[in-house]
Amino acid sequence: MSNPAVSTLGRAYLDNGRTKVWLDDNIGEAVHLHINDIHIDFTVSDFKRFCEEVSDVVNELIQVDGFDIRKVDPLYFEDMLWENISHLQKVEYDEVMLEDILCATNDGRLVRLPESRLVKALRGDDSENRIPRNSDHFNQTGSERLEDVRKSIEENGYPMNDQYIILYNDDTIIQDGQHRAACLYLKKGNIPVRVKRFIFDNYKTRSSERPFEFTFLGEILGDIRHPMAWLRRKINYTLKKREEKRKARQLRNYLAANEAEHLEALRIFNSK
Repeated sequence: MSNPAVSTLGRAYLDNGRTKVWLDDNIGEAVHLHINDIHIDFTVSDFKRFCEEVSDVVNELIQVDGFDIRKVDPLYFEDMLWENISHLQKVEYDEVMLEDILCATNDGRLVRLPESRLVKALRGDDSENRIPRNSDHFNQTGSERLEDVRKSIEENGYPMNDQYIILYNDDTIIQDGQHRAACLYLKKGNIPVRVKRFIFDNYKTRSSERPFEFTFLGEILGDIRHPMAWLRRKINYTLKKREEKRKARQLRNYLAANEAEHLEALRIFNSK
């Protein structure tokens, strides 16, 4: 049986699911990188250096004016940007009013930021934000992620680590940073905010009637990759939740089989 003290940090499936890649945290002492049957152990400091080297490689491969992978949310890059990075021409800075920003709803429509699910959640109506899939962060609900971002804005301001809200070409549809935008809006109201614009050579603005999954870049009939990417995300989410349940069940079984040792450990911990 695997070590119950090891927790999964992230998981991905490459090459149409043929290559499984995942990271494990060994109780804060080491990071395990798995690529199918390959298993690489890093110390925490070694893994940080490895990430820096990977970032250097990505920047060398992309070489777009204004682009720096270190200033892009890794989850946004993995989930959305990487498929269309070959069409990226340059990165520009702009300033927009928060109320002019458009956000996608859970059913794919576009609404202005004040009517978005995240602003509603910050105002007390969390009904649209309790769906687990609203957070791509591992083992984190949508509500927990929103609260983390709110605290970060309060403590560190905007932008943190030079990670700006991202828009594409000349429209105001938010592509990354909706949590940051919502927290800024609730804190400061309708203020002008500095954003990054990623300029693509094939981007077409989508309307509020077109379904979200098929309108990321370009037309669905012109590029079959986009529905495949949407399907991959759905499959990955299902597999992630299944793995979480398996780990939880495994831990419960371990504790049940070792109840005496578990209770003794709790007693010792509580007595300190």
